Amino acid sequence: MVRKCFELLNLGEYEKALKVALEAVKRHPDSFDAVLCLGRAYLEMGELKQALKHLRKAEKLAIELDEHRDVSYLLGRAYLLTGKVEKALDYYTKQLSLSQLMGDMEGTAEALVALAEVYAGIEEQEKALELLHMALSITPKKKAGNIYNNIAIIYSDMKDFEKALEYFQKALEISQKAKDHYGISMILLNIGDTYRELKKYDLAEKNLLSGLDVAKNAKNKPLEALAYECLGDLYFDMGNKKQSKDHLVKAYKLYKEIGLDENAQALEEKIFNLGVSIDVD
Repeated sequence: MVRKCFELLNLGEYEKALKVALEAVKRHPDSFDAVLCLGRAYLEMGELKQALKHLRKAEKLAIELDEHRDVSYLLGRAYLLTGKVEKALDYYTKQLSLSQLMGDMEGTAEALVALAEVYAGIEEQEKALELLHMALSITPKKKAGNIYNNIAIIYSDMKDFEKALEYFQKALEISQKAKDHYGISMILLNIGDTYRELKKYDLAEKNLLSGLDVAKNAKNKPLEALAYECLGDLYFDMGNKKQSKDHLVKAYKLYKEIGLDENAQALEEKIFNLGVSIDVD
């Protein structure tokens, strides 16, 4: 039953996983794996209070090193999402130490990437880049796409757009070889948005439209909505208010359809700031 819970989580079937986890914990209330899976299910669904409650219980039930490693990573994620940066750093550092002790290279890289995310969030980009390059040095290239992408995002935040494009391209090549349609679409959107920042609008439009096509073919509505939003931003920068409005409204409607209400609300403000009168309900 617990194995089924983790399988469902890995497939993104969070509600189904939650049901399985609740039943598993009911039958085995002191099972580390059952409680961990329940905590992760709540975490993936954004129910952070419940996630922390069960992950802290899992921490108390942990005996083996790998159990302490796994729950430390999830607690780091949960605390970061609640804005408790110091606790997130503590747990990610614990995960890193345990992974290194176990000789677990994949876990070590995962912890380094997680720590980098925290440091990037508090605007310590140089520290974040150092950690990501450490992760890159121990990760097989075919599995390094996410790391390249994260490095590129930090360079973009630092306004070093040429360097960002260099790393986005490396990430794209890996995603294309792996036929990872989600990764391909996301990276194309990142590349397009970077070209927008550089005011290279033709290249921006080309990459954003390609990212949109991949998202549509993969039937990934969150990415499709994001692509429309990026295109709306591009056309706004190009001075084409009508095209901007049309794409932002498409994004808005998709966000509403799939329940991403916060994204939709942010777009309402963008549309209002265009200075046009439109009913987006």
